[in-house]
Amino acid sequence: MMNKELVEKVRAIAQEIEPTLKEIRRQIHRHPERGFQEHETAKLVLARLKRLGIRVRDKVGQTGVTGLLGGKGGGKTVGLRADMDALPIQEHSRNPYKSQISGMMHACGHDAHVACLLGAAEILARLDIEIPGSVKFLFQPNEEDVPSGALAMIEAGVLDRPRVDVLIALHVDPETPCGKIGIRAGAMLAEARDFAIRILGRAGHGAHPHQAIDAIVAAAHFVTQLQSIVSRRVDPLEAAVVSVGEIRGGHADNIVADQVELKGTVRCLNSRLGDELVRALEAVLQGVTSAAGAQGQIQWTQGCTALVNDPKVTKAIHRAATQLYGSDAPHPHIPQSMGGDDFAYFLQRVPGAIFLLGTNDGSERTSYPLHHPQFDIDEKALTVGAAVMAQTALNLLLEG
Repeated sequence: MMNKELVEKVRAIAQEIEPTLKEIRRQIHRHPERGFQEHETAKLVLARLKRLGIRVRDKVGQTGVTGLLGGKGGGKTVGLRADMDALPIQEHSRNPYKSQISGMMHACGHDAHVACLLGAAEILARLDIEIPGSVKFLFQPNEEDVPSGALAMIEAGVLDRPRVDVLIALHVDPETPCGKIGIRAGAMLAEARDFAIRILGRAGHGAHPHQAIDAIVAAAHFVTQLQSIVSRRVDPLEAAVVSVGEIRGGHADNIVADQVELKGTVRCLNSRLGDELVRALEAVLQGVTSAAGAQGQIQWTQGCTALVNDPKVTKAIHRAATQLYGSDAPHPHIPQSMGGDDFAYFLQRVPGAIFLLGTNDGSERTSYPLHHPQFDIDEKALTVGAAVMAQTALNLLLEG
C-alpha cells in the first residue's frame, strides 16, 4: 500500500468510527473514577482491545491496562499513552452524558484521551498491512494525583517486553480550535512541586491579642510575601509560578488562632529554578514566622517533572497531522504551559512527545478551561486525535 493510500485509509477509518468514539467518550464521562480506582474504565478498555484482537494485560500499576499489536517480525515498538482518571469536581452541565457520580467529573478530558487511544488502536488493527514492529497501548491510572500512575506503570515494566523505543500522548486543549493540534519541541509543560505548610502560634482571647501569637496574621504576611518571589527573585525571562490554593485556620470569631494550614504549588520549566524557588519559599516562611514569634513547618511533594518533547518525535507528529488534514492542521505558536503531566516520567526514559488536541468549536460550551465544572469538548476532535496518533505510529514504524 502506497503512503498516500495509507494516509487516506487512516483518515477514512477515523471518520467511520466517529460515532463509536463519541459513545465511548460519553460512557466514560457518565462514570468518572478517581485515580487507581478506574475499574469500570479499565473493563471497557479491555473489552474493546480484545474485540480488536489485541493482546492485553490488566491491573498494570494497579488499574492500568496495556495492549500490544504486532510484535512478530521484530522492529521498533511505538508506545501510545492515555490517562484514565477523573477529578473530584461536581459537574455543572445539562448535557445528557453528564457525570452520574456526585462530586466526580472528567473535567480534564481524560475520557476523550481514552476514546482517542481506543480509536487509534482500531485504526491500526483494521489496516490491511503488515506492521514492521509493534504498537503498545498504555492506558494509565492516576495522572491527576500522587503517587504518579506513570511511575506505577513504569515500575510494573510497561516499557519492556518488548522494549518501547518511542512514546506519544495527547491532551485536549480548550484554547486550540477544534481539529487543530498544538506541538512544540523542548520543554512544554512544567515541573510541579506541591507544599503543605503548618504555621504554629499560640491561642488566646480575641480581646487580648498581645497574650497570644496570631497564626492567621503570620499566614497572611507569608502569603503576601510569597508574591515577591517570582517578581523579585526570578529572571523575568524565565517562567515560574508560586500559588497558594488552600488555607485553613481558626475556630471562632473571638479566639486568636494557634494554627493555620496552607497548601500550594511551585511550578517552573527546569529543576535548577525549581530548587531556587524551594529555597526562596522556605526563607520567606522562616523570616515571617520568626518575626511573628511563630513556628513554620513545611512538607514538599514532587508532583511531576518538567515535560520535554523530543525534537524528532515532535516533527513526526507535525508531519502526520499535515499528511492527514493539511498544512494548517498544526496550530502555530503553541506556548509553554505551567500545567504539568506525569507523562514527563515516561519521557525521562524514552524519547517521545505530547501534543495538544484542539477541542474549541467557538462556542461558550467548549471554551471553559480545564478543571472547570462546565468543561466540555467538541467531540469532532476525537477522530483527529485518533488519526494523528495512528498515523504518527505508522510513520515511525514504516520509515524506521
